[in-house]
Amino acid sequence: MPRFYKCHCLVDCYYTVCGSIWKTLSSEKMTDNLSATLDPSLGREEKLPSNVNIQEFFKDRVEEIVMLTEALKESPFRGQVFQRLPKHMRRRQMSHHIKRLPRRLRNTLAKEEPPTVPKRPSRKYRRRPSNLLSEYNRRQRNNIWLETHIWHAKRFHMTKKWGYVLADKCSSKSFRACYRATTKHCFLTDMSYYNCIELTGSENRLLEGLQQCVSSDCGLTFAAKMYINGSREGSVTLFHPNSYPFGVIGQVSFLWKPIEEKDKNRTIWIFTHTMYHNEIIDVFQSLFNLEEIKKTESVNGIEEKIKNLRTEKIPAGKNKEIMKLESRNVPFYETPKYANNDGSVVMHLLKDTINRFRLSGPLSLAVISSAFQCNALDVYTRKENESSAKAGKRSYPQSFGENAEPAKRIKSETDVVENIPQENNSVWWRRFYDNEFCKKCLESQETFYKELMKFSSPSDLPPKIVFSLVVRDPRLTIPTKRTKSTSDIQAAPPLCTAVDSTVCNSPLWRPEIRDVVSRKKLTTSQINEARSRLIVPGSDVCKFLEDNKQERIPLIVIQRPGIDATDSSSDNSDLGSGFDIIVPAGWAMPVWLSLVYRGARTGGLQESESLLLECKDLSQFVQPDSDRGEKEKWEKFNSLKDTYFKLPTNKRTNFAVTGFVSPFFPLWELLLAEWCVYEDDRAVESRKLRQQGNQTEANKLYSEVIALARAKVPKIYVLRDKKKLIELSDMFNKLFKHLKTGRDCEFRHSFREEDLDCLVPVSIESFDRGTPTDLALLCLPTAEDIFQFKKEKCSPVEEKFQDSKSYEKKQVRIDYGADLKAEKRRRKAQRRRMREGQEDSTSHPATNSSDIIAKKKKALEELWLCAPEKIEHFIDNCSRTVIGYIVHEHSLGKHVGKHFKMSKVVRNIIQTSLAPRPQAPYNQAVKVNDIVYLSGVIGMDKTTNKLVSGGVEEEARQVFINMGHILQCAGSGMDKIIKTTIMLNDINDFSTVNEIYKEFVTKDYPARSTYQVGKLPMGARIEVEAIAVCGNVETKYCN
Repeated sequence: MPRFYKCHCLVDCYYTVCGSIWKTLSSEKMTDNLSATLDPSLGREEKLPSNVNIQEFFKDRVEEIVMLTEALKESPFRGQVFQRLPKHMRRRQMSHHIKRLPRRLRNTLAKEEPPTVPKRPSRKYRRRPSNLLSEYNRRQRNNIWLETHIWHAKRFHMTKKWGYVLADKCSSKSFRACYRATTKHCFLTDMSYYNCIELTGSENRLLEGLQQCVSSDCGLTFAAKMYINGSREGSVTLFHPNSYPFGVIGQVSFLWKPIEEKDKNRTIWIFTHTMYHNEIIDVFQSLFNLEEIKKTESVNGIEEKIKNLRTEKIPAGKNKEIMKLESRNVPFYETPKYANNDGSVVMHLLKDTINRFRLSGPLSLAVISSAFQCNALDVYTRKENESSAKAGKRSYPQSFGENAEPAKRIKSETDVVENIPQENNSVWWRRFYDNEFCKKCLESQETFYKELMKFSSPSDLPPKIVFSLVVRDPRLTIPTKRTKSTSDIQAAPPLCTAVDSTVCNSPLWRPEIRDVVSRKKLTTSQINEARSRLIVPGSDVCKFLEDNKQERIPLIVIQRPGIDATDSSSDNSDLGSGFDIIVPAGWAMPVWLSLVYRGARTGGLQESESLLLECKDLSQFVQPDSDRGEKEKWEKFNSLKDTYFKLPTNKRTNFAVTGFVSPFFPLWELLLAEWCVYEDDRAVESRKLRQQGNQTEANKLYSEVIALARAKVPKIYVLRDKKKLIELSDMFNKLFKHLKTGRDCEFRHSFREEDLDCLVPVSIESFDRGTPTDLALLCLPTAEDIFQFKKEKCSPVEEKFQDSKSYEKKQVRIDYGADLKAEKRRRKAQRRRMREGQEDSTSHPATNSSDIIAKKKKALEELWLCAPEKIEHFIDNCSRTVIGYIVHEHSLGKHVGKHFKMSKVVRNIIQTSLAPRPQAPYNQAVKVNDIVYLSGVIGMDKTTNKLVSGGVEEEARQVFINMGHILQCAGSGMDKIIKTTIMLNDINDFSTVNEIYKEFVTKDYPARSTYQVGKLPMGARIEVEAIAVCGNVETKYCN
């Protein structure tokens, strides 16, 4: 069969073929053309037939048309149907399930031959469980799943950590996309593995115990005025009671419940990382003398009230939403409870009963505003409730009453009443907002939410403010396709300094409301059924659902500040700012999908850790002086050591050559102990002996010194005193400034002797190429390093050392290999004799040679990597003195290409008390980068603020003295002036001023201009302004 190509003209001629062919053949023009073509005089021998069989002619033409049509329908693509899709849309299940394909390709796949069904491998073939949800609950016994686990498991690499199965990183390459979302749009992470502890009691009793675990040196505490009313979330570093600065536990955040009218006790929520959650529970138990209460007992009658609210019993097998909560402590009376003897303090563990999502990015506010509808009570509902309360009648929405339109009426009022249980006729939000105080809170929250829409970025709001929202079910308003929320606000945001306490009052604080909200959630099938009734897809679903069944969700939203805007070294001053959303149990997936469908980019643990490092926030990481930090240090050491010894010998890094004795384990205790005795006479003597080559005597002497130092410094701690950290930072900045100018400086500090034996957290930024890795050494530069850096701008290079154990390593490795071969031969011979029946396993038991081989293996490993507990000398093993470790590394991407762009200009205002203060709206000097611009200076005395007496000579001398003080404050000097302008009241005084000028500007004279003016301020005879530079100035004379 010939190959036919697609021809578009066949589509037009196919339907009129019968009539057009006959007309064409019978036309005179066609006959003349055929006659001319077949004329014998023109060399043509063909002759036309006298007649044509129309039936056969049409039959042949129809067959040709059918062949052409089939050729057009035939696809030139010879592969599978799902291979026509782009790669990012293909799924492995498409070859087995037709519903995984797009609708446009399903018919094509159905026409093809069905795939052959493979035979089941064996009886032990893994069967799908009959109840998948119960199987999921069973698999959560050892490691808990978050409510968003199934969604993450399809898109992320999961890891088992801290008793949870958490999303580690996205399966696609999305690291840059997550960073762009953080800086330009919105980045979303699930922080529900942070556990909540609820403490209830009198305010004085709670603060009396909690204040023993914190210190005011580290910042604001639980008793701070800005936190105590519940309008802001606070964060503190917890310690074991009365053990500051030792005994750190970790960083926690807390939130006080706002004070209500009838509240006698206060409630506080403390959110802790799951790493040290149990440790904090033990501390609170001992602090408040708490004992665990069995679930059959009751505390203050709260559980009995909640049990009475569960009037509608829904079988667990019929409602999957209830089954999903079986593995969690829902409802409230199932949560673990602790109380003291008199019941004045009660602790509830709300672990896994509250979800917390974190949004970061400038458009986090736009995502929240588009995802949630803040209208808990409609206007007509309020009015009807007020009127029905007076008349003693029930009220229902107009959509289901007598005034509803016939097209929108789904159920009559009698049907609604019959289907609602007698005890639950009034939904929770109508009962809750029936109180005048709660109504006032609701109005304040709605007003604040409307005002919130005027802000374009979360960084414009006050830090850590808290506000409450009561929103509709987000599944009812979720878009059909994923959209990107944007902000159209261009004007400057309004001023917002504080939040009223009524804005923070949320129904989420009440356990009975949390249980009702979790239990009354509509199933997905019910929403899909209502959505199927829509005539226009994507329109409002609410009109097909009863208002009583449209659940309202209470949320708590917490603003989270980013990088401090005063940090001039940061390019993004609002990086990391956003919101935290607290969601009740059972509602994590609806809220999560609603945020994702508004354009939020999701991430896992690795992306969250990178964001914290980008914001320079190390408080969320494990602290090296905590118990958990000690455990994690050994876990990391064992993991890195196993990975190291899995490598072959020629692929391992020989750390003995680099002088690195402990590459996988930070020796904090030894580091502090060695620095405590660094200037001791015996330590200095041991270093001299080591330089002379007497290693034995040096090690013996140094061991005695270190033993005394370890007894002196039994524990380590990290300096967290904010005042001292700020003082240290100022000292470093001053030192750096004086190093640039080349001048010596003296430091005065308020540190005590015991404050010097601690670890200080620092941030290091590479000047040139290269990124330090985790557990890299931090060393003091030598004088040669600083000289080479100033001269050639090159980084220091560590010299190579000689491995003194190289021959021993080789011999032990040979002996270890020989022992392994001998053991293999012995076992092989023994098995052969047992098969031949010469001996049995009981007559000659096998010798326990595995212990001998294990000892040799351990000895070989210690030659490569010394055990941390056996290291006695550390800080001087390499050519530079060690002062610390790098525990977290992070690469900051920076643009290095040539570009033309306005860079960020920092303007420094220079003010010194050694010179007269300005008498008008100007400053003494302004410094931009390395250039100092001096204002006009007159001969004024700083004590009297009047001109000095003595004529133009004394005034000129005082002018240059004042200029010297101002330039010294700016980091410059009289020898670095590049331009001066002298203004005289009388030009005849030029020679006198010139002589005084030579006393202060001695060489390398700057450019200068001199003018005579009519009148100067305060009747002065001279005024001088100047421009100077900072830093090292090199002068060259060009002829």
